[in-house]
Amino acid sequence: MMNALRERNPYGLPIFPITHPRLDTEGALLDAWGRRFHFHPVSRHHLEIRSLGPDGEIFTRDDLMVPAKPREGAR
Repeated sequence: MMNALRERNPYGLPIFPITHPRLDTEGALLDAWGRRFHFHPVSRHHLEIRSLGPDGEIFTRDDLMVPAKPREGAR
């Protein structure tokens, strides 16, 4: 995904510059804690983007996700 945003797209447009501070040396997008985001295809039409959150562990309560998971007790 990040390759397409860094010029490797049909138009050759650098939407996300390679020198951006949120990219690591391999071009992966980093979260606020300096860790790579995790991209999970949930279905053919649904992609989940997850940050490991402050604890650095995947699939824990402090993970940040897009789309956001509903809060417990929320309607």
